[in-house]
Amino acid sequence: MSPRRRAYVLPMVILLALMGTLVVAVCMERFGSQRLLVQRQIEEYKRHHEMLGAQTVIRQWIGRQQPQALLAFSKSADPSHRFALPENVRIAIWVRDGQGGAKVDLTQEIDPKRSWFEAILWRLPEERPELLRRVGPAEISVNAAPREVLRALREGGDPLADSILTERSRGPITREQFRRLLDTAGVSPEEAIELQRLVTFEPVLYRLVVEASDGDDPRLFTALFEFAQNKTTIHEWRELSDPAVAREYLGDAATLLLTPETRDALAESETAKALRSR
Repeated sequence: MSPRRRAYVLPMVILLALMGTLVVAVCMERFGSQRLLVQRQIEEYKRHHEMLGAQTVIRQWIGRQQPQALLAFSKSADPSHRFALPENVRIAIWVRDGQGGAKVDLTQEIDPKRSWFEAILWRLPEERPELLRRVGPAEISVNAAPREVLRALREGGDPLADSILTERSRGPITREQFRRLLDTAGVSPEEAIELQRLVTFEPVLYRLVVEASDGDDPRLFTALFEFAQNKTTIHEWRELSDPAVAREYLGDAATLLLTPETRDALAESETAKALRSR
């Protein structure tokens, strides 16, 4: 082989070697990505079936409870129930009054009651999804509604909202106490009758907060369940994987319900990291 031809062949060999190395690297990277994707799908499948098992146990537990017991659970900071799944996943459940928000879907209501509830929606501040709900009875729980919902019960409702919150800090409000608060706030007898039809003191819609932990990977779920006529319906089962979603569904006081492990997990979520980097 002539020197000129050898000089031509050597760069070609080097180029082919580089191309071969690049192809191998791309194939290895693609194989690694596919393997990670398969592992993630397997993990998601496993978690999905774990939560199906948890939902079955939770539904059975709720079905055995009496309304008075659910009310008592909703006032306690401690978990209402704990259990473990066969996969060594530990579940803790908190029960909260879930009827404090204003219901958005009023198609089942008839006037004039529907108009009263629509007026409440108009008075609420915008972009506050935690003040709203989609399911359950339209009546608002006096003992769970946040201040913004309480003040929206009537035009110029700040004094009434403040008096309700003050009374509520001493303990759950009864219907008779609510009547006295309306009278003290100067509400006319006609309007007082209307307002009493818009609220409830015996909720049938409850918020479940479910914490699932296998030792190093705590997860948080929430659901609304309706307990009426001895029938339990679970609505809106969701995983709360970051603080923004948790606040939307549970409000700013949500972290009071969580264990330190779950708070740390939420704090280290991608959303939290993004907010801190701004």
